[in-house]
Amino acid sequence: WSEGGGFTLMANTDMTVADNLNVHDNSAQHGGGGIYCPHSNISLTNSIINNNEVASDGNNSGGGIKLNISLSVETETMNNSIISNCIISDNYADQGAGISYNIGDGNIIDQPTLVISNSVITKNRCSLSSFNGSAFHAVTLLNGTITFINTTIANNSRAGIYLRLQGMNTDFHPVIFNTILYGNLDNKQIQFSTVDLSVSGVSLDISYSLVQEGQDSIATALNDTLNWGTGNIDMNPMFSDTASGDFRLLALSPAINAGH
Repeated sequence: WSEGGGFTLMANTDMTVADNLNVHDNSAQHGGGGIYCPHSNISLTNSIINNNEVASDGNNSGGGIKLNISLSVETETMNNSIISNCIISDNYADQGAGISYNIGDGNIIDQPTLVISNSVITKNRCSLSSFNGSAFHAVTLLNGTITFINTTIANNSRAGIYLRLQGMNTDFHPVIFNTILYGNLDNKQIQFSTVDLSVSGVSLDISYSLVQEGQDSIATALNDTLNWGTGNIDMNPMFSDTASGDFRLLALSPAINAGH
């Protein structure tokens, strides 16, 4: 398949509800090794997206899931998606090995939204470098309004989250709340883009989250803003058994009852 090795939503669909899926061991040439959502809304719940891959050419994205809008008109107002109670693990792509969320270059009347909640994004693998030499990571976010709630992003092969403002869009304000970022192997839990500083200006809010090495693990760029809120901690989350893919918390974990 060119895109959507497991399945592809029909373009311009209002909302597809997908529950209790196991999307695994698929491949695609250009994006969405597991799932591809072009100009479409998805509510993905209680599902496992595992061991999917996208062929490497230096710029392919979304090993597990690719959500993509290439905006060319000012009236585009879609792609309000939800990923909840999902496990996204062991997927491979050049960029956004777990999830790639890309809102294109047009003017947007209503910012598309993506909410990722109560999910685990782990052990996804990216190529060493891609796209003008900038390494991409487990979750690649290019524009849009994104919120992480009660989610674990851990032990991925590059930084946990990559943020990039692009095109004419100026409203890119991700929020991370009650979330764990730990053990991602690029020595950065979050990476702001340095590809084109002329369009920098991401504003990121983080609160009540466990972030390994705290603010030192978040690489900001010129004109970007990190709003380090209350309740953040830097401690070992004490996962149960990462070697076997069990990222539940042990009873003595400092992350238990530390949220809001």
